[in-house]
Amino acid sequence: MGPLRQKLKSLSWPGRSRKFAAVDFDSRGLRIVQAELVGRNVRIQKLSGVAMPEGFNLADAQALGTLLGQAMRDLGLQGGSVVMNVPRGQAVLKPITLPPGTAPGEMAAMVQYQVEKELPFRPEEAVIDFAVQSHFGAAPGQEAPAGTEVLVAAVRLPVVDFYRQVALSAEVTLEHLGLRPYANACCVEACMASAPRHSLALVHVMADETEIDVLSGASVAFSRSAVVKIPSGEHDSPEADEAVRSVALEVARSIQSYQTVEGAERIDAVLVAGGTGVEGALAGELSRELAARCEVFSPALALRLLEAPDIGAFISSLGLALSARGGAMPFDFLHPKRPPVQRDMKRIRAVAGAAAALLVLAVAFGAGWANLRGKQADILRLSDDLDKLKKTNAKDVAPMEKRLSVVQSWCAMDRDWLDHWANLSSIFPPAKDAYITLLKTATDSSTLRLDLRVREKSTIAELNQRLVGANYVSKPQQETKTSDEFGYIYSSSRQLVIPPRMEVNMEQIEPAGRPSDDVSAEKLRPSTPPPPAPPAPPARAEPRQVNRSAATQPAEGPQPPRRDRRGTTR
Repeated sequence: MGPLRQKLKSLSWPGRSRKFAAVDFDSRGLRIVQAELVGRNVRIQKLSGVAMPEGFNLADAQALGTLLGQAMRDLGLQGGSVVMNVPRGQAVLKPITLPPGTAPGEMAAMVQYQVEKELPFRPEEAVIDFAVQSHFGAAPGQEAPAGTEVLVAAVRLPVVDFYRQVALSAEVTLEHLGLRPYANACCVEACMASAPRHSLALVHVMADETEIDVLSGASVAFSRSAVVKIPSGEHDSPEADEAVRSVALEVARSIQSYQTVEGAERIDAVLVAGGTGVEGALAGELSRELAARCEVFSPALALRLLEAPDIGAFISSLGLALSARGGAMPFDFLHPKRPPVQRDMKRIRAVAGAAAALLVLAVAFGAGWANLRGKQADILRLSDDLDKLKKTNAKDVAPMEKRLSVVQSWCAMDRDWLDHWANLSSIFPPAKDAYITLLKTATDSSTLRLDLRVREKSTIAELNQRLVGANYVSKPQQETKTSDEFGYIYSSSRQLVIPPRMEVNMEQIEPAGRPSDDVSAEKLRPSTPPPPAPPAPPARAEPRQVNRSAATQPAEGPQPPRRDRRGTTR
């Protein structure tokens, strides 16, 4: 952030207020601080915690954003602005010294040039910001020339994109993305503003990592992240005790390393903060390990907040909220400080030439636009005429379209009902035993509804076996016994399901037998006499197999015509 932006950010109109939320999270929960910026003062309004669901994937930005968005809506902050920070373990801190006399406008370019070769990832994947301040290991030797001490912070671009995606899924506006150790330092500074300036060690315990910071006055002189998982549940379990000892060892090593390299004096106090439940045990362990004053840090009294068991877990969120009163956060990975853009006069002239060409095209476009307007008027007139014709013909065309749609739907069923009817006619018993009173097809073109009357109840069972043998699925619906003057005393209803892609071989279908006195086929006979039958073949020595279809035909009387699949009478 340039000097001008820093100055504008620190200014605000008297009495003007703006509400926002500071958000911090780990694998156990979200921590949200509602705050209001009035002038240059920040008012803390409410602290809210949301537990993470069981098995929640913290690396899923969309799921995390959905959870955050729901929490914001529950708090009445939907669509608002938020500030967040990056954990220490995801950032790289590099202290460098710029040459003496480096102008403020040249610092961003100098930092970019010097730090790119020292990053553990590719420069094009890095988001780099810096602050003019001293840091651990940044002090030059006695013979080194004096210069400007700069602390550089860099994170990978996917880390920044992750927080952008979280805000996008939560439907909130991400205004600032800082670094967590500096948010913690801002909270401690606000709580101890009236106390004498000493060297303090701040141990922020979280579920997945512990951040160890050394604060010298109002600045962070040392910062390190130790990956130690704190078990949930009982805090006096062997696993919790082992985690406390591991964290205490990491803190002791970090402080000893800082004092050795910096030649610093002893640490005046160690503050332990967090909401994991092991903070008190860790403070006691550090007291024995460091022989220094160690206590659990709580911002409730200094900030006039209600005391709660886990209020120490909110120090990062509180520090983020309090830093809004004057741009106290030195790093912003959403708006990092960048080198000023150099003007390219050749490019400016090229753009001016392109603008002149566009002006000529605009004049030509205007001339064509007048002609186009006339054509558009014709199109509108013709569209109105078409609408009038549609309304006039709607009464005549709509019923026809409806009938056409029904016919097309029936054709699309692709069922050869005549073949199935012929097949069923050969399967059903003679009319003297049973006859059909109702035949109905369903809209899905795969089922038939049959109602029939029969003389004997055994005929129903025999018919069902024949239908199943012909690959139909027969589902009885209802069978009753009724009075009938003709002797058909049983009534049966059934549903026939035609299997998909079932085909009927018309060559193998045997025609249904007809009674000798049946004259219903006389109307189907041709008016001209049939051609003479071909001569009978000579008799063969071996016995011939009797055709079952012929055996079932009546011995005398006219034979019914037989139709092939095309409907031609044979």
